[in-house]
Amino acid sequence: MSTLVQTEVDRLLPRGQHTSSAPVASPLPKGVDALTLAKVIEVIHETNTSLNAEEVGKQINASRTTARRYLEHLVSRGELTAEVSYGTVGRPERRYQKIR
Repeated sequence: MSTLVQTEVDRLLPRGQHTSSAPVASPLPKGVDALTLAKVIEVIHETNTSLNAEEVGKQINASRTTARRYLEHLVSRGELTAEVSYGTVGRPERRYQKIR
């Protein structure tokens, strides 16, 4: 795995009172942890293809449900796109990809 850029980590972590003019990250919603979110972002930025929640979950050592919660959070922030992939059997899956 590659490392995150420090500005991405700084943007994700909540800050107390400060004097710098850098923007403060908005508080994360309940159930979204900054460190896990950073791992999900790292996985997404390392790949040039779309991933589903199960693939991301395996890479961050978390459940598919947890990975999907973080992926959907990133979609709501406009950092990822989600598309539905219809296979021949079973229910369709959502595939996530960084916005280019």
